[in-house]
Amino acid sequence: SKSVMKRNFKFILTIALALAVLVTALLPTSVAMATQYGSVSSDNADVFWYYGENHLNISAMKGSVSKWISGADKNNPVVIGVIDTGVNFAHEVFQKTNTLYKVDGKEQGYNAFVGSGVAGVKNPTADEIANVVDKTTNSHGTAVASIMAMMIHELGLSDYIKIYPIKASRDDTTAFPDASVANGIKYAMDTQDTLGIDVLNLALCGYVAKDYEKHQQLFLNASSDMVIVAAAGNDNYVSSSKAGYPASLDGVLSVMGYDKDGDGSYEITALHL
Repeated sequence: SKSVMKRNFKFILTIALALAVLVTALLPTSVAMATQYGSVSSDNADVFWYYGENHLNISAMKGSVSKWISGADKNNPVVIGVIDTGVNFAHEVFQKTNTLYKVDGKEQGYNAFVGSGVAGVKNPTADEIANVVDKTTNSHGTAVASIMAMMIHELGLSDYIKIYPIKASRDDTTAFPDASVANGIKYAMDTQDTLGIDVLNLALCGYVAKDYEKHQQLFLNASSDMVIVAAAGNDNYVSSSKAGYPASLDGVLSVMGYDKDGDGSYEITALHL
């Protein structure tokens, strides 16, 4: 059925996009996937993709993707909700890749920031669209979404995957209050019948467990409808003693990165693995 096809398509794309967006050491040219685990000191460490070359083998992935999209429905694309600082819709990456979620040709988004004065604006009008535009100085949300957009475009998937920004920060900071993140999760759940977000990407991390543990049930409930991907860390902490959230919550796919020397730029959380 179309629903089963989309579910399978969503699963495969989640893994591919998680690797593309949050992992720094990606697939080497000679190895398509990890078949076993080992340490950097292993005699056969070169077979592990996470110790491979620090680039993505686009040609090999295109071959795999061409098989995945067989029978996929362009009218029912996979929707990726990006909970971040918003997106600069005018950026040339989005203008040239046609990867943003649109209704009647207009980019859509949701402002989930609690206390911003505009939280709760759905399907913003032309005058309201600035509420979900990324205005932070480092353009974090735009950077995350643009990596996705280029990956989608390069793999020929612009008709099958769309990006939907969910803003969870103020315009002047990349801090993400847990209540704002939770508000974004709730919105994704409440709009399943209309918007239908399939994957939620959270390239953010905090280290105060109590801030997110109170939202555990919310994340679990949401994970039954969508795949939730979160960064495992951002500061090279020893994760066995300082875990990152929401990556450590049940129902969340935690993603980290290692380079070919075995050094992690994003430290993985070890609580639920």
